[in-house]
Amino acid sequence: MKMVTDRKIGPVALANRTKDILCKVATESFIVQNAIEEVNKQVDALRDEEKSLVVTSANKSQASELGVKLKKLQKNVDDKRKELKDEPLRECQRIDGMFQPVILTIKTMTDSVAVKLGLVIKEERRKAQEEAEKLAEQARKRAIEEAKKDGLSKHQANNIGSEVASVVYSNVSQSSPTGFVTAGGSSKLNTKKDFEVLNILDIPINFLMVDRDKVMAAINSGVTKIPGINIVDVEKIQFRSR
Repeated sequence: MKMVTDRKIGPVALANRTKDILCKVATESFIVQNAIEEVNKQVDALRDEEKSLVVTSANKSQASELGVKLKKLQKNVDDKRKELKDEPLRECQRIDGMFQPVILTIKTMTDSVAVKLGLVIKEERRKAQEEAEKLAEQARKRAIEEAKKDGLSKHQANNIGSEVASVVYSNVSQSSPTGFVTAGGSSKLNTKKDFEVLNILDIPINFLMVDRDKVMAAINSGVTKIPGINIVDVEKIQFRSR
């Protein structure tokens, strides 16, 4: 298998470039901390004003100005956050993209082996269960015959036979193969619950979820009535900084 490399640079250059990026991230962590400390100072300067603010008709402009300051501060912080994480994030995404093809290839190969191995284990388990049922039935008949010889009634003998059969089936079926252990590891056929939708109209309502994005898209497109939904106006002050 060919080594995964960047098409434009060789593996050594790629390693050095990645190292440089990581070093830069470590360096920028100090820059990030300093930026956060500076923001906290600005927040502290506005916190007392926000806590003591009592809005009246006379000072609405003061409240609006404070809201605008906070909005502007929020935008500056968000811009700085994006600036500091942008280059490392792009590099991580680029590396992920380079490895993605080989990761998908390995997953496909693993799934193929799992399917083939699973078919064999399932067949062996089916045969083992058939053998368990056969042995359980034989044990049931023997137990009934012995119980009748001991003078027990037919009903009592049948009950004893059923109990013996259950024990035999349980002991034998538990030994049915579910996987393998090798020098390098192990493989096991696991069973877990899943589901498939047969008819969505038959599903109880408590298992259904409203798609908020679709509802809002419909409302924003002009829809005014949706069965089972009350469309309301939500009022909220919005600040814009210049």
